[in-house]
Amino acid sequence: MNSPLRLALFRVLLPAALATGLSAATFEVLPASGDFVGMGQIGAISADGATVAAAGWSLASWGPQAVKWTPLDGARRLDTATTPAAGAAWGVSANGTVLAGWRFNSTGRAACWVNGAPRALTSLNNAVALDVSRDGTIAVGRNATSNSNTAYGTAARWSTATGVATSLGDLPGGLTHSEATRISADGTTIVGWATSAAGVVAFRAPSGSTMVSLGDLSGGRVFSEALAVSADGAVVVGRSHSGLGIEAFRWTTGTGMVGLGDLPGGAYQSSATAVSGDGTIVVGLGTSAADGEVFVWEPSRGMRSLSAITRAAGLPLDNYRFTYCRPVLSEDGDTIAGDAIAPDQTQVLWRLTGLRALLANIPTPAVQIQIEANTVYLRFPTDAGFIYQVQKTTDLARVPWTDLGASVTGDGLEQFIDTTIDAPACFYRLVVRAGP
Repeated sequence: MNSPLRLALFRVLLPAALATGLSAATFEVLPASGDFVGMGQIGAISADGATVAAAGWSLASWGPQAVKWTPLDGARRLDTATTPAAGAAWGVSANGTVLAGWRFNSTGRAACWVNGAPRALTSLNNAVALDVSRDGTIAVGRNATSNSNTAYGTAARWSTATGVATSLGDLPGGLTHSEATRISADGTTIVGWATSAAGVVAFRAPSGSTMVSLGDLSGGRVFSEALAVSADGAVVVGRSHSGLGIEAFRWTTGTGMVGLGDLPGGAYQSSATAVSGDGTIVVGLGTSAADGEVFVWEPSRGMRSLSAITRAAGLPLDNYRFTYCRPVLSEDGDTIAGDAIAPDQTQVLWRLTGLRALLANIPTPAVQIQIEANTVYLRFPTDAGFIYQVQKTTDLARVPWTDLGASVTGDGLEQFIDTTIDAPACFYRLVVRAGP
């Protein structure tokens, strides 16, 4: 062929409003301040994403301490007048004024902090509060069954005003051992895990009712844990043992427990650790061919890695490793936070805002082109949750675009397509759309 090949590749343009939203998306590492060295684990984030509750590593005690972070004040230890040997904050109210967790001196006990002041919750050894309602009046977690320093306990709720504990009990059969992991924002529903005659299973306890088993995914051993709940208690997420491995799940009264799958590649292991207030966005940790990765799941697009979503918007996180992250999500579904290993190999706490705008973004992958004789080779990366279609035309002005081969469902891997050049001029484009 005497005429050189001319190639055209077009990107999918975003509406102006969406492009504006993307420019507001930010990823930030929570800096060290005071005796907080920047390491630890995030336990929860407030409804608007402005306040973070965490177990932050303290230089003074060289151990975890309960930490509250806000953009204005940075990271501040919750215990300032007293210095317990260790502590952690795992739950936070909507306005950030009430946090719940545990404090350790000679023993570990459940605790909360109200307007900056520590307040004991009636508990035995090794008890822990793991969450607090939106209005800050109810904390939930696990209270011990005795002061013998045993690891066993039962799911409990506390009044943060009086500190009085109420046991939620356990499911029938097996060991007496259960834990309340989260409470719905409106305070009506508590979720967690409990020990039944069959094994450890997720439970849901609506207001005024005893805990009810949510069952588990089929195919594997009996095991499930509820790790988060929507604002009204209608959607529960967590992990269970399916026939494929440990798998993230989403439960509703209409569907029951449904597996969410895992990221492509690697061992089959995923866990849903948080859900938006409306129940439509689920985040957690999955396993890809690369390593453990934070995932984001939506009903219309399924599971995608956070790294792929941010990369598509020009906000790459590829140099951060999320192997052991337990991500949390704000009630409005717009802010996600967790921990990671930074490019310099230090552990950091991070917060990403503008998640909803990122989820609406359509990626525009870079296409590599190679021409040999009368054959053109196209290679392009794909992201889970998107559909890719290569198209061709011989005349941009008059000949319509036609599909070149079948569409490709993104799976996080590169795709290769080759085709024969059969006209003096051939034009190609890669069309990307959100998956079903």
